[in-house]
Amino acid sequence: MEGSASDEARPMSRSYWETVSKNYEEEVQSVFRHDTEGMVRRRIAAAGSSMPEGRSADLGCGVGMFTPLLARAFKSVEACDWAEAGLAKAQTRCKDNPNTNFSRLDFSQDVFPFEPVDFAICINVLIMPSFDERMRAWRAITNQIKAGGSLLLVVPSHESAQMEIYRDIEARLDIGDTCEEALSASQPKNALAADLQQGVYSCNGTRTKYYLIDELKMLLAGLEFEVVEAERIVYPGGGEGGSPESWDWLVVAKRRRSR
Repeated sequence: MEGSASDEARPMSRSYWETVSKNYEEEVQSVFRHDTEGMVRRRIAAAGSSMPEGRSADLGCGVGMFTPLLARAFKSVEACDWAEAGLAKAQTRCKDNPNTNFSRLDFSQDVFPFEPVDFAICINVLIMPSFDERMRAWRAITNQIKAGGSLLLVVPSHESAQMEIYRDIEARLDIGDTCEEALSASQPKNALAADLQQGVYSCNGTRTKYYLIDELKMLLAGLEFEVVEAERIVYPGGGEGGSPESWDWLVVAKRRRSR
């Protein structure tokens, strides 16, 4: 995170995601690459072992880094993304997985072309800065999980972002800044009050939603899900004198069964 919420940041539009997909390695801090403890992989494998005949989905599959793991663990996979460039790469990556279907979807607007599944992953997808668009996507994604099914989410951590700002303030105090100077220099540039209220920061120049863990639990409870696991995916910092470690939230939630 660059530590600023800015009205000059790039919009999270379809063209933005097409660009990200074409330049994935340069643009994205990949959960697949940086999850060195294999937290997502292990949970996919465990879920597949418990229901090998189950149906799964990769909701916001991007270039399909995790999709082959789902294909090997489950009877079938529905892989969806907004960006055509990402889907093309995902299809190439899954060419040896005939049990995988691909759909181009905008989760905030489009109707899903498949029935709800037993297990789905949604990796850093629900991060759009627009509250209305984000909530429409939340409702659409959670509705694609069957009663009793599970959703694995990864989202940016608001707590991690706030700690980054706090560490910056402490570092400025250590080099002799006054409290006023340190607070002023560390304040997000061009910050919008609504963005700060919603936990929207600039991440590599793009306005991005970050989540509090209690916010996630409350959101999911309102959408008929119970959080069964909440862990940090920790990304190592730059070592001595480098950037400190940061983290995303990994949440596994189960949809309540109808009474």
